[in-house]
Amino acid sequence: MILLQGRVAGYTWEIGYFPKQGKYLQFGCEYRLLPDWLDIDNRRKIVNLHISRFFPKKDLTRDYFVGAIGALAQLADSLKIPEEKPTPKPVSVATPMTYAPLVIHDETWKKNKPQCKGNECPYIEVELQQIADATLKPLIEKELVGLVYVDDKQPKFNTIAQLSQYFWPKTEGQWNIYLQSKILRQKQHLLVVELNSDTYLGGAHGSPVTKYLNINRQNQQLLTLKDVLVTGQEQVFWALVKKLHQQWLKQNDLADPDLMAAWPFVTTDNIALGEQGIIVKYQAYAIAAYAFGQPEFVVPYSQLQGILKPEFF
Repeated sequence: MILLQGRVAGYTWEIGYFPKQGKYLQFGCEYRLLPDWLDIDNRRKIVNLHISRFFPKKDLTRDYFVGAIGALAQLADSLKIPEEKPTPKPVSVATPMTYAPLVIHDETWKKNKPQCKGNECPYIEVELQQIADATLKPLIEKELVGLVYVDDKQPKFNTIAQLSQYFWPKTEGQWNIYLQSKILRQKQHLLVVELNSDTYLGGAHGSPVTKYLNINRQNQQLLTLKDVLVTGQEQVFWALVKKLHQQWLKQNDLADPDLMAAWPFVTTDNIALGEQGIIVKYQAYAIAAYAFGQPEFVVPYSQLQGILKPEFF
């Protein structure tokens, strides 16, 4: 039977007392490491106090227990059992996701208006760099057909097929639509696409439109200029573009106060993260007459340190 059980000097101990053939004696002590805050003298005092409760008279049994406990206390004190420390959990390091370059294939065709024959039929012509991606391919096609204006009543098109169905019944003479997509850049999570359309609905000339798509492949979202620039650096960026614009005016003999007043500098959301820098492209009539086409400026990456977020260089 266990007579005593307690915690002494940082250890759990038990004293067992068992009659055996009219005599005693067995006892056992068990020690387990706990915070060590008592010295050996205080251990003996506490052990003696507990033993005195069971053996009020000093006899062989009591001396036996006291001596044994004292010896075990000294032994325990000499053992340098290291304090158990929690095993640190391994730190997981996120592995950056890598993106393989998308496979590109060319798709080109030209289709006349159904049942129209000859060289003066309305037509739709495409030159596409298609990608093998079930999510991004329809996104790019939707953005491409969205560049085309036929009339004020047209719905939003998602595919070239939908655009064709709407366009054919309304065509006259040599009306035509030209559509083009080009992959400008692939860099890990970044995909940059250039979209071009030119719609001719009669008159002196067609209506060319260019749009850049900067696609984040992580979430299939379109990136804006605000997304790629360091916060608070937009004005600094446009100051660099304006400087290029002033150089362009001089090169094209447009640095005339009257012309500059008629075609002032403006910002645009049509930018591309190109191979050499950020491409800024304006639509016809945006900052110059139609004869000057679609002005384009490139701000080199070497001038964009601290302006462009590092992951987009």
